[in-house]
Amino acid sequence: EKSMRFMSTTKGEPDCCIIADLNYMEAAATAYILYNILGKELRSSYRCASPRVMMEGEAIPDKAEAALMVCSNGCFLCPHVADVLLQVASLHRCSLLPILSDDSFRFPDEDFFKELALQAPVQGLDVRLYAKIIRVMFKEIAIVFSTYNSRHDDLQLRGRQIVNRIDSHSRSIHSKLNSLLPHSLSGDLEAMQRTSSIGFEGLKVAEKDGENRSEVKDNVLRLYSEEFKGPTTSSSF
Repeated sequence: EKSMRFMSTTKGEPDCCIIADLNYMEAAATAYILYNILGKELRSSYRCASPRVMMEGEAIPDKAEAALMVCSNGCFLCPHVADVLLQVASLHRCSLLPILSDDSFRFPDEDFFKELALQAPVQGLDVRLYAKIIRVMFKEIAIVFSTYNSRHDDLQLRGRQIVNRIDSHSRSIHSKLNSLLPHSLSGDLEAMQRTSSIGFEGLKVAEKDGENRSEVKDNVLRLYSEEFKGPTTSSSF
């Protein structure tokens, strides 16, 4: 039955969440191509079976076991990315892995964190906590998943590598953060659960979420089919 569960992200809750700056077309395309690849490769996973690209305003389900952050330049200043990463950090079982979609991606340095302190992507954001989430995430070795000039076979290989990492890295970002600041962070994480997703001003659940998702998928499917010259239908998403 597990082989059937990956076929749709609309039936049941996802346990592998893909995060990306969906306002940036290349990052959005990478996220949906990664979703398409993982839908097949996760059949061999013992931790996850149902991937989903997280849309603005969506809440990550408590059952999520893994989150994949598609890293692109400027992504951590995106309100949607900040909101979802805060949700991930509040879950006790969800691991977090960085995925590099672009060879030009610049890893966050001290200049970035100074900019972040001055330009929080979300009103009311605990910038100190958000910065710690980003820093801890990059203690994991990032996996390159670049769709530019990549053959389908290469992307499938990368997909299998990502699944292996999901299965071998079961420690959650929540526990990693707590181990760094055991005396003060637990309160921050509880507060974060109350303010993430629905609680942040300016981040509302899209009234036409299904319509927006369908439009993005159709565009990415068209690009995907043109790139790999293979038959792809919307039912595979």
